[in-house]
Amino acid sequence: VNIAVSRLIAYGLSGDAVAVLYLANRLVELPLGIFVISVTTVAFPDLSRLAAGNRHREFAEAYARGMRLIFAVTLPAAAGLILLREPILNCLFLWGNFGAGDVSRTAPVLAVFSLGLPFYASSILSVRGFHALKDMRTPFRLAGLIFFINIGATLLLMRPLGLIGFAVANVFSMAVHSGLL
Repeated sequence: VNIAVSRLIAYGLSGDAVAVLYLANRLVELPLGIFVISVTTVAFPDLSRLAAGNRHREFAEAYARGMRLIFAVTLPAAAGLILLREPILNCLFLWGNFGAGDVSRTAPVLAVFSLGLPFYASSILSVRGFHALKDMRTPFRLAGLIFFINIGATLLLMRPLGLIGFAVANVFSMAVHSGLL
């Protein structure tokens, strides 16, 4: 939802802002979709079973194991996206109407979004942990709070930082979300 709101606000910034945000975000979503969703899908039944049996110590151990696995995947993925952002963008998108200038505008946004990858990932597992504990309200309420934090940070940072401000606002709000969860 935060990315969608950022895209709506970006329409007022420049003609290519929405495309830059979209492409940078899509590249960050790739490791999320492949690895993090896989880990959380495998961990969730175990977390649910342990929560249902009131086996809190084992629940905490399973949750910590899932979090370690997520960080073992997302930290190198984030580093790879940051270090290889321009070659990745060149390889995937440097054709047709997407030129070298577009790569130059997208690369720093991708780097900032990539910094948020571990926060996005930990939030996904944390929400699943709350669901295993049959607590749907806490993640929902926090998501509402984060929505407003993201909008405020985006509006505050979009003029001085341009497109990078959108990414910084998203990463900041996701870091807060991850910490609160």
